[in-house]
Amino acid sequence: MADDYTVKGLWKLGRKLTPTEYSWFVYYLKKFKRLAMNVYEWEGLPETVDPYLIEKYLFEDGRCIIWNDPNFGMVVARCAITKWDAWKKPLMLRPVYDGIPNIMQEISIDDCAFITDLFDYDAKRRDVCVLISELISIQDIIDTQHLNQASPLMAVSGNTKTKDKLMNCIKRIAGGYKVLYLEDDITQSIKPLKLDGPYNVPTLVQYKQSLENEILSYLGIDSKEAYMKKERSLVDEQEANDELLNYMLTDGLRGRQRAINDNKIGFTATVKVQEFVRPEMIDDKNGNGNFEGEDKDVSSD
Repeated sequence: MADDYTVKGLWKLGRKLTPTEYSWFVYYLKKFKRLAMNVYEWEGLPETVDPYLIEKYLFEDGRCIIWNDPNFGMVVARCAITKWDAWKKPLMLRPVYDGIPNIMQEISIDDCAFITDLFDYDAKRRDVCVLISELISIQDIIDTQHLNQASPLMAVSGNTKTKDKLMNCIKRIAGGYKVLYLEDDITQSIKPLKLDGPYNVPTLVQYKQSLENEILSYLGIDSKEAYMKKERSLVDEQEANDELLNYMLTDGLRGRQRAINDNKIGFTATVKVQEFVRPEMIDDKNGNGNFEGEDKDVSSD
């Protein structure tokens, strides 16, 4: 269930990663996972239920359950849906634990609190991480263009003797020579052809940032560009971004709140959206810069 958007999954799609691409893939996936797991805050859970595992399973699988395990008591677990009704709502589930072989026991939806990452049973926020593949491609192009700037690619025409002389010059440069003595035939016979592609890194960086903002918005997270100072007036674009973000956050809240409202196992709790306000820099009496800010809680009620 948690194998989507892994290296194995990308291989199945024909997207084979180099070691460098794999490093970038892991970095972005962990980055967005860290952010997504801190969007919602649970309060009032039973002591044996770990809110960290709830958000971890919801991000990775899109769903999880809280149920009264006969061996462990009230716990959170991954789940596999084994039976749906005519409207494709889950009826029967099978608990799944990471450190225990598959449990064949099935439980009814009424015997647990069935939690979904989004209001749609089949959706999860992690689906947007398919864009990581595009981020990797853009980053690879940026790295290549930076390398071309550091060591320009050139083609040189000339005879074999000229080639050997030129190779010796390159080796001397690599060895730390500061001055080269060149024969006249080298300077007169070689014809360099510059093969470097266009340098459009600034444009690529902007496109890469737009992809990251798209992922953050889908996860219910405000991007850096969306932060506004108090004196800044609202514009249509900013209002649209805020409205979209509120819809995304509400969608996630509804999936979590549904489990609280509909469960029949006596599971009670509250879930909130943790919205962070960018700290404003102020000067204290000594002229030293201090940060002040506050956290705002948006209740699901």
